[in-house]
Amino acid sequence: MALHPEFPDYSCWWSLSNHRSYLENYVLGQVLDCGDVENIQCTGGKQRKKLEFTLSDINDSRLPCCIWGNLAEKLHSAINQEVGMVTMLLRFAKLGRFRGELQVSNAFDASQMMINPSIPEAEAFKELINDDDKTLTSFQSNEDSQEDNNKQVAQSGKRGQRDKWLLFPTKSIHEMITSTQVDKCLVRCTVYAIDMDWSWYYFGCKACNKRVIKTGTKVKKLNGKEITTHIWWCETCKDSVFDVSPRFWLHLMVSDDTSVSKIMILDKVANGIVAESPEKLLNGSWDEV
Repeated sequence: MALHPEFPDYSCWWSLSNHRSYLENYVLGQVLDCGDVENIQCTGGKQRKKLEFTLSDINDSRLPCCIWGNLAEKLHSAINQEVGMVTMLLRFAKLGRFRGELQVSNAFDASQMMINPSIPEAEAFKELINDDDKTLTSFQSNEDSQEDNNKQVAQSGKRGQRDKWLLFPTKSIHEMITSTQVDKCLVRCTVYAIDMDWSWYYFGCKACNKRVIKTGTKVKKLNGKEITTHIWWCETCKDSVFDVSPRFWLHLMVSDDTSVSKIMILDKVANGIVAESPEKLLNGSWDEV
């Protein structure tokens, strides 16, 4: 692959701190903490594939990345098939902000991606971090014990996925609630109750996944049977919607040896804790709490 004639010396590729100047052309780094390919329903009912991961340089500077479309499947397949380190070169990358953090993404048809590219810069990059322990490690599902997960994270050179939360420091509940800084941490605690003063579910728009508000119902007869249609307002779509689904919204009371606290978890996390889906628990009810 021919390099851009105006691109600086390849040592600049290795530092993600240069992203403000050069990211609009190329970004090269090691792929870490890769998740699963998700099917995201976007506005208008279209579905797009999304893959989230972290890109790291030799200084362990990291940027969150989100790849969309066919490139997401291509990268995920390579990660599961390749042996050893996986490097990615993304040409004509897009830099933006998501929830206040810088994020690298592709510009759909405009961006070009190469997995483990055979170019001098990539080979030099691999040699510089060859002795590092940042190779993707295998990680078991949530059903496996934490002890087994920690053992697997400690083993380098294995292909798979690693829990992103294991990258953050472990804190007790007391340390968490007395902290004076906004930070991410891992807290091991026991759920001892659910705060039932709050609703445990909400209804979300299937197009944008945002919360909707019920505005009314329509009842009409079809072949002698009454059919009820529920009408909802989606503030994100700025329209009345009919295709919605219930989502978890749990307020949990938790404790450890140091203190107690309350945490809120939403649908994606709650689905890994609650055995039944919100639809089954509601048993056809469309009432809002």
